[in-house]
This record gives sequence, C-alpha cells and structure tokens, in this order.
Amino acid sequence: MLKTKTVSTAQEKQPEPLFKAPQIALRLKEAETNVADIELRHQQAAFDSVSDVPGSADILATTKNELKVARETVATLRDAHKAALEKDERERRRILAEHNKTIIRVCRSHLAARDTAAERLSVALVEAIAQYKIMVERGGKAKAAVPDWGLSRGKLVDSDELYRLVQQEIARLYGIPPSINGDCPFPGGNTHDIHTKLQPELLAPLADTLSAATAGIIENLTGKEVE
Repeated sequence: MLKTKTVSTAQEKQPEPLFKAPQIALRLKEAETNVADIELRHQQAAFDSVSDVPGSADILATTKNELKVARETVATLRDAHKAALEKDERERRRILAEHNKTIIRVCRSHLAARDTAAERLSVALVEAIAQYKIMVERGGKAKAAVPDWGLSRGKLVDSDELYRLVQQEIARLYGIPPSINGDCPFPGGNTHDIHTKLQPELLAPLADTLSAATAGIIENLTGKEVE
C-alpha cells in the first residue's frame, strides 16, 4: 500500500512579505555586528603579528580576507536596503491609492443612494403636500357649511388641529424616537404626548382618527349613528 506523504504546516512555503526593507534591515544589522567582531579579531591579529607571535601572520591574512568579505556584504546589504525602502514606499503609495479608490467608490455609492432617496422623497412630498392642502381646505369648507350648528374645537376641522395630527402621524410612522435609536428625526414629527413619545406606534393612524371624527360629526348633525 502506498503511503501518502504529508507536509506539515511549518514545511509549507510561507508567503513572501509585502515589504522587504524590514527583513533586509535585520540582515544588515547582523552583518554590521559581524564586521565589528571581525575588526576586533583583525586588530588583535595585527597586534600579534607585529609582536612576532607565532602563527599570527596567517591569522592576520585570514581575518583580513574575512573583513573584506564582511564589509562587501555590508555594502551590498546597504544598497539593497536603500532599494527596498524605495520599493516599499512605492508599494505603500500603490496600496494607499487603491484604498482611496475604494473609499471614493463606497462614498459615491452611498451619496448616489442618498440623492435617489431625495428625488423620491420630493415626489412623495409633492403628493403629501397636495393631500394636506385638501385636508385643510375641505375641513374649513365643512365647518363653513354648517354655520347654524357650528363645529366646535376638537372636531378636527381646523387647520391647527390637522397640522398637529399630521405631526403625530409622522412621529407614528417614523417609529422609535431619535433619542433612543440615535437617528435623526423626520422633520416635523411630534407626538405632542409624553405617554406616546417613547411608543409612537400607540398613536392611532391619521386616517382612522379623522374617520372617527367624521362619523361623530355626521352622527351629531343627523342624529343617527354612522355605520
């Protein structure tokens, strides 16, 4: 039976780091430390050589070659580190540019949605305003139509009463007040009642309120209960 060769996670090839300068900087520091160590040994070998210590000439020659190679390595790593810094900076600028593009794209998308909502809101408000004008106008005409009886306050035919009801309807439809959910309130919304301020959904719908008021007025005028 063939055995499947497994490769441990540690043996798997690790992805190349995005920025190379930090790694090269570490290697450069190690190389500079190595040069310093060799220089100390070279100085000692030089001292021993002029002091006619046996074998010191060979050690001096060896450390001299080691020092040359080590210094060349440092010079190479310094050049590489400089190039890496420049390359990393270009990469950072590229990433930043891509990030900015993403930010602009997201921002543009949100603003486009906002502008579309504004257009639709304007269309809806045109209709809402038209209907509100009808409510106020017809309420006034209803009041004027029965001067002998008169329609007292509370019958919901006066403009200020209708204005108040529309404010309550806006609050009811908007829902939880801004102080609770952190949103901005819809312009004009007001429950006018401390008990429904935190529960605007308890308010009766505008159409239901006016229908009930209409039924009461007709019943009062005709003496008959409106079905």
